[in-house]
Amino acid sequence: MIIVISLAFVLGLCLYLKYYYFALFLENLPCMRQQFLFGNILQFQNDSLVTVFAKCRKHFGETFALYYGPSRFVHISKLEHVAEIFSRIKIYERDIMTRSNTNALLPRCLRTLIGTEWQTRKRIVSASFRSSHMLVHAPNIVATADLLIDNLRSENSTPNGTVHMSAAFDRIIIEGLLQIFIGYSASYETTVMEFSNAFLQLEQANSCMFSAFLLPIWFKKAYIKMNKEYCRAEAILYTHMECFIGNSNRDEKTLLNSLIEAHEQNLVTKPEIFSEVFDILSTAYSFVRSNIRWFLHYLSDNEHVQTKIKQELADLSISYHTIWTMKLINKLIYTECVCKEILRHSPGIAPYIARTAITDGIIEDEPSQIRICKGDTIVIGAYNIHHDSQHWKLDPYRFLPERFLNEDRDHERNAFIPFGGGDRACIARQISMVILKIILVRFMLSISIHRHEDRDSAVMASNLALGQKEAVDLGGIYIR
Repeated sequence: MIIVISLAFVLGLCLYLKYYYFALFLENLPCMRQQFLFGNILQFQNDSLVTVFAKCRKHFGETFALYYGPSRFVHISKLEHVAEIFSRIKIYERDIMTRSNTNALLPRCLRTLIGTEWQTRKRIVSASFRSSHMLVHAPNIVATADLLIDNLRSENSTPNGTVHMSAAFDRIIIEGLLQIFIGYSASYETTVMEFSNAFLQLEQANSCMFSAFLLPIWFKKAYIKMNKEYCRAEAILYTHMECFIGNSNRDEKTLLNSLIEAHEQNLVTKPEIFSEVFDILSTAYSFVRSNIRWFLHYLSDNEHVQTKIKQELADLSISYHTIWTMKLINKLIYTECVCKEILRHSPGIAPYIARTAITDGIIEDEPSQIRICKGDTIVIGAYNIHHDSQHWKLDPYRFLPERFLNEDRDHERNAFIPFGGGDRACIARQISMVILKIILVRFMLSISIHRHEDRDSAVMASNLALGQKEAVDLGGIYIR
């Protein structure tokens, strides 16, 4: 036994030294000096990845390397390089970091698959996100937005009250998304409180996995199995999933029904239905909640933007009782600009996109080449691209929705990538924009967003590397 352990240790050390040798002597990209065993981890201290990438972008330029232990990360932000990464899916696949983290919690969902398995699953899942099906969900989105507004009003009832997103606020979002992805017939009997608490426990475990992205997947799975609270929550969610499947109205065009149909054709298993539904529900919940927080933040500091949105709604005769059509949604030009600017400007919504090289490769970068090794993580710095003055005529660090109307309307391809790009782009990007537009419209029809004058909008210090706050500060924001 001792001999086996010793051999394993020696083998591991040799493999590490091989990587370390490359880092020390063969690295041809600008990078920080690595520390033995840790790479650059200790130099980053408590900085988030988006902050690290922003700092290094200012110091090293558009292309540089970082080391998390022996793992090599290559950051790129030149648009021609981004286009190459997006187009060469047989070389640059879904990053191992995301696949490992997601696989520990929700094995064999779309985000964990590659190759032909991914293509098959994508066809199944994307069937429920076709544009022809989107407006079926409009009444539910409207009702959800109105409930969110009522909740914010109740939390903001004191004279000096400020906006607060309570547990009830989260439950409203979850219930609304359930009806979109599961269907009204399947979800109406669900005990929302019990389901939401279990779902949020899953969300907490998901965040924990991404905080420990360098750890091996076997360690993550072991941690999950030993986490009694998560196991209890998982059991509750599985019970609800059985109810969803049993109560499903097969006439509804929902994600669940697409997966049930695939299950009947032996294309997915029941555990995979569970993984797929909850992975998409988790992603949608984080997206909607984060966007609401950011537009409360941005609009409270830019009240003239609210005035312009309300003027557009008046010009289009949009009221509380308006029946939504795609033609009408497409007429919300300025509202769409606001949604795009929130996605572009915010550091908290898809700040980077990652891919893993599944074979050695070379990216041409005149007058030299970027050498990519099998297993390297390629990081496309979306936040850095969204804030690069080379790609935006108006100051990219200012919140200016008008940029998408005028100077920056015809921005370069891949200069705006909140939903990724290429074949791996978000399959729900169209319905995501519809949800954002309708929620924003309902908010602007019902309330105005302000910030108390005696509360400095910079209660949370700005991140110098990012040129703004890294997280939303709702302090001092109130609604009327």
